Amino acid sequence: MYDDEVMRNTTNGTGDQPVTVVFDDGADDNWPEELGLFVTEEERAFARALVVEHLAELAEQDEIAEANGWGPVEGCEVDPLTPDELVLGLAGPAHESDLLLLASVHPDDLESNAARLAYVAGLDRVAAFVAAKRSQVLVAFAGAEPCGDYLAEVADEHEVAITRRCSKYAAGRDIDVARSLATTFRQFSAALLAGEVSEGHCRTLVERTRDVRDPEVLVAIETRVLRKATRLPVGKFGDEVTKAVTALDADAVARHRRATDSRCVYSRPLPDGLGFLGVVDEWSTIKAMQATIDADAAVLRQERGGAAAVPEDDDARVGACRADALAAHVLGTVGEDGTVTWEPRESVQVTVDVVIDLDTLRGEDDRLALLEGQPVPAQIAREWADTARAWRRVVTDPVDGHLLDYGTRQYLPEPLRRFVMSRDGGCIAPDCTTRSPRRLQLDHVVPFPDGPSNVANTDTKCIVCHQLKTAGHLTVTDTNADGSRTWTTASGQTVHIPPRPFLHDPADDPPTRLRPTQPPAPEPPPAPRTTTPAPRDEDETPPF
Repeated sequence: MYDDEVMRNTTNGTGDQPVTVVFDDGADDNWPEELGLFVTEEERAFARALVVEHLAELAEQDEIAEANGWGPVEGCEVDPLTPDELVLGLAGPAHESDLLLLASVHPDDLESNAARLAYVAGLDRVAAFVAAKRSQVLVAFAGAEPCGDYLAEVADEHEVAITRRCSKYAAGRDIDVARSLATTFRQFSAALLAGEVSEGHCRTLVERTRDVRDPEVLVAIETRVLRKATRLPVGKFGDEVTKAVTALDADAVARHRRATDSRCVYSRPLPDGLGFLGVVDEWSTIKAMQATIDADAAVLRQERGGAAAVPEDDDARVGACRADALAAHVLGTVGEDGTVTWEPRESVQVTVDVVIDLDTLRGEDDRLALLEGQPVPAQIAREWADTARAWRRVVTDPVDGHLLDYGTRQYLPEPLRRFVMSRDGGCIAPDCTTRSPRRLQLDHVVPFPDGPSNVANTDTKCIVCHQLKTAGHLTVTDTNADGSRTWTTASGQTVHIPPRPFLHDPADDPPTRLRPTQPPAPEPPPAPRTTTPAPRDEDETPPF
């Protein structure tokens, strides 16, 4: 909230008497020009109420001063505050009026870096205040404690995800943090509302203490780390929480030993045709694996010319050598002399989906392609296509690009499941990002046998979303063969799911054809130009 000391305790130069400050009573013509188009009557009324409340406080102080014989100084007015003074005057706990005050000042009007940084700090306090209010309403919606019904909990996450346009995972995490602040970490809840800590600090506290069960230990951890949260960045604060858990939780040793059961290996696709492989194991094992990879990478880098070759050969970079050394260990062949031989793309046969249109494959167009669902440039796709040993025909609709036919190597229709999962590209739920085939199921919108097994009555859902629909927490209607349908949650939120362009969205600008199938007709010589021509847009309509 605005620091009243800046306004109220301005003196007349003697240092002992307060000055009467003159306020406008909220006239509309004094509202910031930048906000004039967006301000509602309710917001205007709220701003006027704040001014009136402040004037009432000043009047009360004047009465007290008069009763004590001090009295206001007549004929003395304070000059209006500059933007820097207004921003630098923000202090104390966050308040709902802070955003109005900050919005009334354009950052370009600030003259000092101190004021600009104070502006950023003020926005951060407001963001924390908003996060605290959001946590309160999430608890009001989902309850302070889990209800015990798994699908009902997931349905709540689904509702929040649709509202906030985020994933179910993010919505569930937000609900979990909100519940913890309301029931366990109440000191942090108050600090968040006051803008003294960030939402990131609260989230880190909840995540790092997730396995602690003793309520008294949780309170002790909160008390120990609260002061540190007000001065440390989130990363370092997380380290302090881990130290507190280790020092205060009697179950830390047993939990540390149980953690080895979570060992795993996972992968996911990345942009530009790359992928990520992660390994979770005991740290001693990870260090040993890293040391072996580093040693092999050092030998491989020397073979590629060492550091001197890096400017001309990216394969000589340390990171590339480490990646190739790991791949050689996993996929390579060990010879009798102990050497490892590995040729990329030839050592093991795997199925990699490359989706490319025929004209781009021929080099006549240069449109984007898909490598395992990730967009890649046409040239990269052609390089992958050169290694293909089998092809599958795919036919898309010329109007909206949705999948019409997903053929086989023998150009025969695939089973319905293959077609629908390829058409949908993953779970169709608006808030779900699941694409792994192992976690997807084919669902009859109208249950079989009442509903037919065809492309209009079937779609792809992950296991959880399938269960939500079966349990009645959501409904799917208006289904079509192109994959479009209407998704409605239990609370009545409705989302229309349009057809998914399988490769190109025809609504986008048409690509530039690199080599037309027929030579263009000769053009007359250009007329003399008196001005510099504008650069040509690479995506403008081809001249044919």
